[in-house]
Amino acid sequence: MKPGQNLGAVLSICAIMIGTCSACTAASGAPAELPEFDSLQTAFEAVDKNIGCLDGVDGGTSVYDGVGLLNTESTKCTETVEVFYVEAAGDREHVVATLSAAAEGDGSMQFVEGKNWFVVDYSEVAAGGSPDGSRDLAGLAEKLGAEFNEVE
Repeated sequence: MKPGQNLGAVLSICAIMIGTCSACTAASGAPAELPEFDSLQTAFEAVDKNIGCLDGVDGGTSVYDGVGLLNTESTKCTETVEVFYVEAAGDREHVVATLSAAAEGDGSMQFVEGKNWFVVDYSEVAAGGSPDGSRDLAGLAEKLGAEFNEVE
């Protein structure tokens, strides 16, 4: 086909190819829209219902980047599995990236990510982590319609 000849046909073919690629991405199992919760408490309850958190595990983690404290709330499910809640998706991505970078080279971390919350299992990087601390986060992601990622 010469330049300028049947530009409509070329654009149609490109549109079909883009549509086909988009359909493949949607069918790959990645959720179209991530689930969200209205508070840390409701996120924790959903996680607890699906993977069984331990009673009496105290505390949450304050996350700092190079500038200061990041805007997040958290509560522990086990000694090494923690539920985080953030107000905005951009904040979630920043906290996940900060935690991932902090653990780099020390083992792997698993994440289940929703729109304004995430769960992290850092049992492989935590010194003296509880042997009962790890949970099936891939299964949790599937049950809640969230994304599962492992960072090494």
